[in-house]
Amino acid sequence: MRIRWTSALATASAAAIVGFCLLHVTAAPPPAAPAPVTPPPVAPPVTPPPVTPNVVPATSPAGATTRRTMDTPPPGFVKGTVPGSGMVLFYLPKDKDWVMDALKGIKPTTRANMPTEMAEKLGSPAVRSKMLAGLKADLGLSDDKALADKYDTMLVGREKMLTEWQPSVYYLVTTPQLLTTAVKAGWGRPQFGYNGVSEQVEYNPRYNVPETGKADDTVLPVFYDDQKMQTTIVKAVQTQVEQSENNRVAGAASIAQSRAVQQLMALVKDVGIEPLKLKRDQEWLGLAVTGYLAAKYAPSVTEFTKEKILNDLAQFNPQVVDANTVNLLAPTDKDVLRKEVVPYYEAAMRARSLAVLHNLIITRGEKGEEVIGKIMAKVREAKPADGAALVKAIQEAINVDLTRDLGGK
Repeated sequence: MRIRWTSALATASAAAIVGFCLLHVTAAPPPAAPAPVTPPPVAPPVTPPPVTPNVVPATSPAGATTRRTMDTPPPGFVKGTVPGSGMVLFYLPKDKDWVMDALKGIKPTTRANMPTEMAEKLGSPAVRSKMLAGLKADLGLSDDKALADKYDTMLVGREKMLTEWQPSVYYLVTTPQLLTTAVKAGWGRPQFGYNGVSEQVEYNPRYNVPETGKADDTVLPVFYDDQKMQTTIVKAVQTQVEQSENNRVAGAASIAQSRAVQQLMALVKDVGIEPLKLKRDQEWLGLAVTGYLAAKYAPSVTEFTKEKILNDLAQFNPQVVDANTVNLLAPTDKDVLRKEVVPYYEAAMRARSLAVLHNLIITRGEKGEEVIGKIMAKVREAKPADGAALVKAIQEAINVDLTRDLGGK
């Protein structure tokens, strides 16, 4: 009998699984920060454009939100709650005493930057006022009313929504043989299935994190060998559950912080960039400012550094589209590109855009970030008609010609 995990994250034990990952913060080591040269080089990572496949709503073909429920134990098992911790278990009635005794000492895991704490930090008067003042200046806005309204809904409101999504986790304390028997009999769908050809139990530990509402139910198998000594069995179960709890909480904190970065980008784009109605050959400015400002302000409420966020956002796949070959003043239209190439091209375009702005800032020393506000204020005033006019407006604002940096002649 074999059990095959359908996620690469699930290896020796189901308890070691984290079913969700960072937004656009990928698992690959981040590339080095762009160097201040002209034209600006972009360090090529080896991963494709970052995606967040699990931080999305699960929807049915008709568009209605669906949610996986897994609250029924396998035949012959019962459901119970561990006193003191609130952990919910599926276990055999004969195993109740030793299972409850083994897990009663495992306390609920706590960690900084969980969704509730993130919502409180973002909503605190000190953080809110400082971030609004900084964003108003950086975006060249004349007032911050729209910015403040969007801040409360897009940042604080979204984090509050995350406090509701925590999935119901059920620890299934079992032997591999008993799990196989239950799954072959039809229990566990859609999270579990049995492949009769390979004679394997197939198991998907991932779950969707919806925009609103509660996440999918998840069953995490906790295996023991009933041929081992009781002390060995107890230790194995304790270790798996402790590791799973730590990973689950760490994952929740990662999602809460990643959501803050995502929503900062959405806020900047919504309030600061979209009103400019940038043309295709001007989009680089929106990409650069959106990413850079998220990286600038997110570290005040998350564990992420500015450098890490910038590097993660600047990832692209040079084997598909090399950022150094993208001319930001004459970018290829999306409808000309093959559908499967579009995300790679957009990632390369974003990477070069960020490199241009980053290099411009670091060459100007400690007050380099002030150029963002000067550029944005000038663009709002001048309303340049195309990419060339945008470059001219920027040159008038900060006395720098970015034509060559942007890939132009």
